Parts: sequence; structure tokens; C-alpha cells
Amino acid sequence: KGGVRSYAVGPEGEIYVALMEAPTVRVYDPDGEPLAEWSVEQKPSQIMMGRGGEVIALADEGRLVFVYSSRGKLLESWKTRLR
Repeated sequence: KGGVRSYAVGPEGEIYVALMEAPTVRVYDPDGEPLAEWSVEQKPSQIMMGRGGEVIALADEGRLVFVYSSRGKLLESWKTRLR
């Protein structure tokens, strides 16, 4: 259910997908098999991978940044000064 808003590829080829319809990130292995799913604080407009393998989710048109471990644990968050 739900379309893909954004995706990122992890260091082991896993695919992290942010959904359009829900504040959710789904994780798939390189063959497309589901590995995990977790809820995020707000629907991400974009996700990307950090240098250390963390998942970075931008919300509210980039005004909010959430950093998660590759397993979905929230590590930190902050507001930006974008308007």
C-alpha cells in the first residue's frame, strides 16, 4: 500500500523506502524481500544514507531532520532554519 516518496540504498545494498501515505520507512534486501519496517515521527519528504550507515529523513519540506540507525532507532533530530 502507498506509493514511494523517496528511497536510499544502504552500504550492503539494502533499500530504504519512505512511503507517501504514511510516516513509515520500509527496508528491503537487494532482491526486494522485506527486511524491516518502522514508523517515523513525520512523513519524510526525502531520505538518504549518512556516511556511517544511518538513515536521514527530511520532513516538512526540509525544515525537520531525523537521524535513525539502520534498524530504525531515532538517534537525533533537529529543526533547520529553512523557510
